Amino acid sequence: AGVREKILEKGVHFLDSVSITSPSGSALDLPLPSGSHAPFSFPRSRVDSILFDRATRHCEFRERQHVVGLLREGGKIVGVKAADTSSKSTREITANFIVGADGGDSTVASHSGLQRWNAEHTLACVSSPVLDGDFSSRVHFHFLKHLLPGFGWLTPLSKTRATLGIMIPFHLYQSQRLSLEKEWRTFAEKLVAAGVLSSVPAFTPQEWFVPLASAPRELVKENVALCGDAAALADPLLGNSLGNALHSGMILGEELSKMGSESRPISLNTYASRVHAEVFPHIRSSS
Repeated sequence: AGVREKILEKGVHFLDSVSITSPSGSALDLPLPSGSHAPFSFPRSRVDSILFDRATRHCEFRERQHVVGLLREGGKIVGVKAADTSSKSTREITANFIVGADGGDSTVASHSGLQRWNAEHTLACVSSPVLDGDFSSRVHFHFLKHLLPGFGWLTPLSKTRATLGIMIPFHLYQSQRLSLEKEWRTFAEKLVAAGVLSSVPAFTPQEWFVPLASAPRELVKENVALCGDAAALADPLLGNSLGNALHSGMILGEELSKMGSESRPISLNTYASRVHAEVFPHIRSSS
């Protein structure tokens, strides 16, 4: 079974509508598709565990490692230097191909020269779980006047759990020295006033940065490729990136599996071409 089927097996929360509130307070309620095309939500940890299980079947998987630099020989990138966050030790890993799937602030992207940081096309994000609510199957989006085009969202994960978060343009976050926690709490108070939440929930944050596809990055440089958030594939309107991240990873996996065959030259350029042909049309249509 594929990733979608595995997620469905573990149980999901089907969504039936979305409410979009403008900065002035007017709201637009839209129904979502039903039947086999009905959207659903689930905890991020669930898909992570499924991907982890699949990865460990086909490769050596090391936890608590992060890339701190690249290895070069004769001007060519030949591997990475990885730090173990538990033992505080570092090790060198060589490879024919290096894939940067290490998030929006990708070390692989910055050290290889592929990353072009653009504050006006990056979102600063924070989310926190709501563990004791009473939720329907409606997703809420609120565009926040003082943070435009920033917005807040609430996505139900079950009848009692949800994710509450905000996304702020990084240049506003930086220039105005905004507090993500303060802005999150202000948004939560708006939802309490609107009757969506009964009270402001505890703040247990997860913070990250999302580079938007409105400022695309180069995906390939010699034997280095970027995918997921490292490749800046997020929808410029709502910052959604998970689907595009999975799609880019699938394409890259298919292309890497063909490398070295007699009929196929060793090149990552086809991967980049396929991402532009298969992923970017969805990004353009959604924004």
